Amino acid sequence: LRTPLAAVVGFAELLKENSHDFEPAELEGILETIASQSQDMAHMVEDLLVAARADIGTVMVRPQEVFLRAQVEVALAGIDTKRLEVVDVRGGPSRVWADPGRTRQIVRNLLTNAVRYGGSKVVVECDTDGPTTVMTVTDDGEGLPESEWERIFEPYHRAHDPGTQPASIGLGLTVSRQLARLMGGDLVYRSAPSESVFELRLPSLPQPDAV
Repeated sequence: LRTPLAAVVGFAELLKENSHDFEPAELEGILETIASQSQDMAHMVEDLLVAARADIGTVMVRPQEVFLRAQVEVALAGIDTKRLEVVDVRGGPSRVWADPGRTRQIVRNLLTNAVRYGGSKVVVECDTDGPTTVMTVTDDGEGLPESEWERIFEPYHRAHDPGTQPASIGLGLTVSRQLARLMGGDLVYRSAPSESVFELRLPSLPQPDAV
């Protein structure tokens, strides 16, 4: 949390003391940094709060009709994808019966993970198969060995060098799987040569025992 907070405070102080010294393009860059770092911090706080509630069994989900493709588009609008050459979203609306806010949190975590650790291409595909809707997030980065496929969902575990990603605290995937399972679905990982795939499964119809 200190890393994005330091950037926000530092640039805010700079603007407070020297706002008239910057050209419009410089101001735009500073404000963009403040906004993106603030967003990173907000997302980390949200994951921390959900993880804490999950430990004591107080996370609530309120399922309703949600369209996965729309959630993907909203999440992508809030993520910096400039380093990617290709972002490809495929499939139809893909209705699920899930909590909108929690679904958005999962989708955002998966897309952020792909942008941070993947290669230059991310493909999101949504498909409904009867009572289940599947969303896959595939990137062309280096895949993880099978020994890491389950470990990456453990709290605070990161298979990649943590020093390269200071905005990550190692809870996004843990929280995402917890939320998916609370809503009657699941989240799994698999890899192939030069490919990493996260597969999110959520019910497409109301569940009799929904929370």
